[in-house]
Amino acid sequence: MCAGAIVYARRVPATIPASAPQTTFSADAAMRHVSALARAPRPLGSPDNAIARQYILDELTFLGLHPQVQTTIGIGTRYAEAGLVNNVVARLPGTRPGGKAVLLMAHYDGVPAGPAAADDASGCAVLLETLRALRAGPPLVHDVIVLFTDGEEAALLGAAAFARDHPWRADVAVVLNFEARGTHGPSLMFETGPGNLDAVRHLRRVRGARATSLSVVVYRTLPNDTDLSELAVLGQPAMNFAFIGGVNRYHTTQDDYAHLDPRTVQHHGNQALALTRAFANGELPRPRTGDAVFFNIPVVGLIVYPEGAALPIVLLAVVIAALAYVSSRRRRDARVSGVLVVAGVTLLSTLVATVLAVAVATGLQQVHGALGSGTPEWSGVYAAAIAFLVVAIVILARGVIARWSNGVEALLGAVLVWAIIAVTLTLLLPGVSYLFTWPLLFMAIAALARARWPKGLGAHVVTWVAVLFVVMLIVPTVDLMACAALGVSGAGAGLIGLLGALAAWLAMPIVDDVAAGREHRIALTAAATAFVLGCVGVLTVRTNANHPTSASLVYALDADSGRAWMSGVAWSASARTVTARVLQQLFDSSSGPVHAPLPPWLRRRGSVGQSVSAPIASLTAPSAMVVSDSLVAGERRVRLRVLPGSARGAVLLTADSGAVLRADSNVKAIGADRYRSRSARWTLQYDAPSDSGFVIGLTMPPGRPLVLGLTARGAGLPYTLPIRLPHRPPGIVQMQTGDMYLVHREVRVPGAQGQ
Repeated sequence: MCAGAIVYARRVPATIPASAPQTTFSADAAMRHVSALARAPRPLGSPDNAIARQYILDELTFLGLHPQVQTTIGIGTRYAEAGLVNNVVARLPGTRPGGKAVLLMAHYDGVPAGPAAADDASGCAVLLETLRALRAGPPLVHDVIVLFTDGEEAALLGAAAFARDHPWRADVAVVLNFEARGTHGPSLMFETGPGNLDAVRHLRRVRGARATSLSVVVYRTLPNDTDLSELAVLGQPAMNFAFIGGVNRYHTTQDDYAHLDPRTVQHHGNQALALTRAFANGELPRPRTGDAVFFNIPVVGLIVYPEGAALPIVLLAVVIAALAYVSSRRRRDARVSGVLVVAGVTLLSTLVATVLAVAVATGLQQVHGALGSGTPEWSGVYAAAIAFLVVAIVILARGVIARWSNGVEALLGAVLVWAIIAVTLTLLLPGVSYLFTWPLLFMAIAALARARWPKGLGAHVVTWVAVLFVVMLIVPTVDLMACAALGVSGAGAGLIGLLGALAAWLAMPIVDDVAAGREHRIALTAAATAFVLGCVGVLTVRTNANHPTSASLVYALDADSGRAWMSGVAWSASARTVTARVLQQLFDSSSGPVHAPLPPWLRRRGSVGQSVSAPIASLTAPSAMVVSDSLVAGERRVRLRVLPGSARGAVLLTADSGAVLRADSNVKAIGADRYRSRSARWTLQYDAPSDSGFVIGLTMPPGRPLVLGLTARGAGLPYTLPIRLPHRPPGIVQMQTGDMYLVHREVRVPGAQGQ
């Protein structure tokens, strides 16, 4: 059952060739666009970014559209960043042109570390191929707007610019965004706008759609964003799609054409084309219709119902469970004490399983950290080992209490625990409630059947069907959340322990049916299997080209003190070990201490890890000059031109809290009311500045001098660095911004009248 559930969870459709009917979406055709876009890294402001933009413009023109480039200063409303962006926008007119429109969105920029084939050349390819298929069919009723944003990886600047400045923003009726956080796996609808019921009901009609309200609830609480976060200000229905298999290649040099699964692109495109046709030819989804509870079930497909229906459904399950208990009491098959003992042991064993799962995962991280190889968080072997350990704990606990509780009491005790959790979640987080409500409902029906017909074959059949439903709902969720999204690390392993143990207790009637009296032997076998799998993992899980881990080197120069450091940023324990070894090999003790203390400006950047003193490279520090200085309405307004120096990636400006009251860029106010987090200091990052720099306006208290920290970031390590860098070990790939250098200096802007 579990194997089948995992196969179901990871399934993707076969690709459709380019020779298929022109009105269908072809992944083979879309991959041609991916190949053209993902030739090289294309971060904001780079030459390859401009090449990708021109390719998109040419393809849109070839399709008979009239694309335009929105060139403006983008100012993030989720993060303190700004920069010049170039969005590509086009409009496919419907039979009612100029009215409300469907907006398709993807971003064409990428991180500096890699060619960004999945994130997000795949999304751009989906938009281009969807447009081609739409053009090949009959005219649509509503317009379709396509938006290829620039600067998504630079704090969503392109999306912010469209939502703030573009006139077509007022025409948007529904938003479909296509993203990626991996290189393979099914395309999941993981985020919506508020009041998603009407929009998700349309998704139910799309064959092969994969979605869950659990991911929507979780994503709303996470400190993560996509372009859709900036479009939220429009207040329109929205759906966000992404795939997350192979997340260890996300934002790395291995996010390339070779590792992107065309079947995943096909799934992405199937949903894009079907939804666009549905919305553009039919009734557009109504905004703010209330949220929905939704999830996938094999064969049935996507189940959708209003959140308001969640409470009646869970109450129905509770009533059926109560009837099962009453029937069992009448037959004297269940005692209150036996049910409560099982409920208590269920909670205790679940706690033990969760704690042990986290402890094992932490231990495996330390083992591979000491080995300097292997990424246990993405190993299926380790996930299976933890799952077997969880099952061993549950079955052992069942064997221990077998003398105090019978099979009926074991099922009713587990149902009681699930009922408490289901009711609580329904009241607090209805979008998550289905994960406990529906297994509770099915197992309550099984408990009632076993109470009414304890020796009947039908009761056993109902039980097996109910357990199958539990497995097909819980196992794909665990596989998606733990193995694909979080990894078998602390949180992911804890999820395996928590949901695995609770589900195993619900499945206990099967164990009682086939293994009564042999629980200890089965538990020992499961524990031994977990141990063997763990040993296999320790011996075989290694870092290599097929199983990479990420690390990058950072060179930092303080122009004021004349000191420099080399440090590393790593995503795994083994990568941190390798990075530390590389740093120790770079410099001997004569060049400075191995553990060099970092200055405050570098510590505040975070994720710098171990560091060593480094020689001075010939780099030009950023600088700033006063363009204007005036006193208006009792406030001092200073305009500065900031020059990036040698680095062209970005310039981070920092000042003490209270030193800057407000800021603007290109006379556009920079507002912090929607920021994800607030810093103790005033900060603003300007991405991809030109050689001539940029102008920033600061409003400050009058008469107060300003000490402004300027930290410029450049791609790669300085070629003027007088050392020979070691070869990066196999399987250690660059991530995010890749190897980079930082140059810092402080500039002092005197107070008014020279104070």
